[in-house]
Amino acid sequence: MRRFFVAEIDEGSKTVRVRGEEFIHLKKVLRLKAGSPIAVFNGRGVELTGIIESIGPDSASVKIEGSSVGEKESPVRIMLLQGLVKGEKPELIVQKATELGVAEVHFYSTSRTVPVIGEEKSVYKISRLRKVAIESAKQCGRS
Repeated sequence: MRRFFVAEIDEGSKTVRVRGEEFIHLKKVLRLKAGSPIAVFNGRGVELTGIIESIGPDSASVKIEGSSVGEKESPVRIMLLQGLVKGEKPELIVQKATELGVAEVHFYSTSRTVPVIGEEKSVYKISRLRKVAIESAKQCGRS
């Protein structure tokens, strides 16, 4: 079953709209049609299963049929504190940590840290790391 990230869902949702990049992936890449079963999750432990009711020009409507809240998450909440590293290594760290069950990853700077991130670059980097975490959660089945 294909899984999609939708931030604004909760346990009681009866219908869900898939928008943005997730919708483009659903429609253009996977070419799913109405009647296809999918799962949606919000990144906070809620995962809902349902069937695509309709696909519009900018969103897909999903009728929810079931839910699994917190079933795939560890009862132990793990936080990783990681010194800031150069290059693409932060993405690899976030990817593997997410796959292993880490709930939060925090990077910090020390007096010996080489990389220095400016304000505008850090906003981009945070959004990129968030995207990597979502992709990793989709791949490994975490909610």
